[in-house]
Amino acid sequence: GEDRGVRGVGGLREDDVVLRMAHDLRDELKDAGFSVVLTRDDGRGLETQERAEKANLAGGDLFISLHANAWPDDRVSGFEAWFLAASGGVDHDPMAFVPWDRGHQRHLAGSADLAERILARVAADLDQPVRGVGQADLPWIVGVDMPAVVLELGFLTNEDDTDRLERRRDRRRLAE
Repeated sequence: GEDRGVRGVGGLREDDVVLRMAHDLRDELKDAGFSVVLTRDDGRGLETQERAEKANLAGGDLFISLHANAWPDDRVSGFEAWFLAASGGVDHDPMAFVPWDRGHQRHLAGSADLAERILARVAADLDQPVRGVGQADLPWIVGVDMPAVVLELGFLTNEDDTDRLERRRDRRRLAE
């Protein structure tokens, strides 16, 4: 869409990196027998509500939103995982009415667990720096009614992270 994301070392654009990574991850998961739905398969943009609606209608078990980070200090590097902060009360009754933008509420524990598991595997299997798990207001996963995380794949302002994200073999290894 119009928001191409951050631009990193050598002009690498976030939207190019994450779309390639999404395809690599989709292929890996399909090869392992999972059903995968991408909310977008090209450079077009999606509104928050459209993204959540597509995921929810697909009946997914989890949702991962891929991103690449940037920071003024080019020494900052590593992976991060984020999930939505709690907002208002949580009703665990599956038949209770839940406003669309609070669907994540009943999945906070699952989202935290998913974020922790992903980063643990990245740290153990890839020997890459892991910055940790955080909780914040994240518009990309608002309304997603399943465990959902935002995964920051590295910093495009860091040369090592950028090189890793540009190399197909490194992306495939991350997808594995």
